[in-house]
Amino acid sequence: MYWKIVTRSDGRARSLADKHYSRQHPGAFEFCPPGNNIVLLGQHDDALWVSHRSDPKAQLRMPRMDGFDCWDNPYFRNESGQLASEMIREAIAITLWCWGTCNLPLDGFHSFVDTRKVRPTIRRGRPVFGYCFEKAGFTVSPVLTKKRKLLRYIISLEELRAIMPVEPERERQLRLFA
Repeated sequence: MYWKIVTRSDGRARSLADKHYSRQHPGAFEFCPPGNNIVLLGQHDDALWVSHRSDPKAQLRMPRMDGFDCWDNPYFRNESGQLASEMIREAIAITLWCWGTCNLPLDGFHSFVDTRKVRPTIRRGRPVFGYCFEKAGFTVSPVLTKKRKLLRYIISLEELRAIMPVEPERERQLRLFA
């Protein structure tokens, strides 16, 4: 297992989030969006993944501004030597273990890529943005997001159901007394 689950106030995770292009206020204590979040940190503190969903207890009439019923990840940063696509699959499997598979979102799991902020992978002579998401099983939507013109990568509900949940490793707590 590559990931360990940490709190949403973890300083190491926050420092990785500060380097992510979508971070709105680097240095601010909070880096996760409102709602439920699962914060995963690489075993060597060299990668960050955040899974996000609207809080089901809030019973919002419209939980997302884009109208989708989905979970998403606002942050994925990989500074490790690990294969990003494998890390993504494992992060989603951990998310399924944490949130369960009974009430999966109808529109699946979404991730977003800003083509102005990331380097492409050259495939067959053409630039591909977000290739690690394609390798992880996501499909790219032909429609960009309305406001920020981002690529939307999607794992459908059916594909989400096919992923086996994986129990996360929790960071070992320091003993207060010997």
